[in-house]
Amino acid sequence: NGELLTQDFYCEYSGCIHELNQPLGSAEDTYRLEISAPGWETASSTQKMPPLPVIKDAQFTHEGTLDPEGYPADEWAVLIQDPPDEENYYAISTLSVRREFDGTDTLLYISNYTPYSLDPATSVAYGASSAALILSDAAFNGSEYWLRMYSYPQDTSNLEFLALEISSLTKDAYLFYKTFTAYQENELNPFAEPVVVHQNIENGHGIFILRNTIIEEVSF
Repeated sequence: NGELLTQDFYCEYSGCIHELNQPLGSAEDTYRLEISAPGWETASSTQKMPPLPVIKDAQFTHEGTLDPEGYPADEWAVLIQDPPDEENYYAISTLSVRREFDGTDTLLYISNYTPYSLDPATSVAYGASSAALILSDAAFNGSEYWLRMYSYPQDTSNLEFLALEISSLTKDAYLFYKTFTAYQENELNPFAEPVVVHQNIENGHGIFILRNTIIEEVSF
């Protein structure tokens, strides 16, 4: 919104990084990224923070459904209240904290993994370091929508915490995840159609995206 957030980045082989002392926040503010170097035009991109997802209910049932091959699977369901008269995009993954004893100490392991769905509105998408189930609200704009998912069964006996991680995405984020996933899937197929990965950097190449995330704990 016109206020300088930071100029302090440190660079390493994988890129330049700035670690915030606190999250950006959930307000629907506008953020602009600018990159400059001597002898080059300034590269830039602007994104507006999408609204925080409105979740009315989230459920988990251990081995409560079957996967497409007929094997038992854990069932997940989430009730999304979609804002009316605007395009909205979502990404969903799971979060678990598991307790294990190694003979000396009790250790906690945090895991993210991707649920699957037979819902035709969804697809599994890959980002730079993680995967998620993504969807747009094209089929349910402005209404409540139950999304049902499944994942491969896990042992719930030593779980400390289980939740769905649900994000609202900018349109650029959604298009990037869709095209980047298609690019990865087609990369080793000589007969596949070429895929152009979505980008949004003016006077440059790359992607600048925002997502607004909530954690919905479920009973298990």
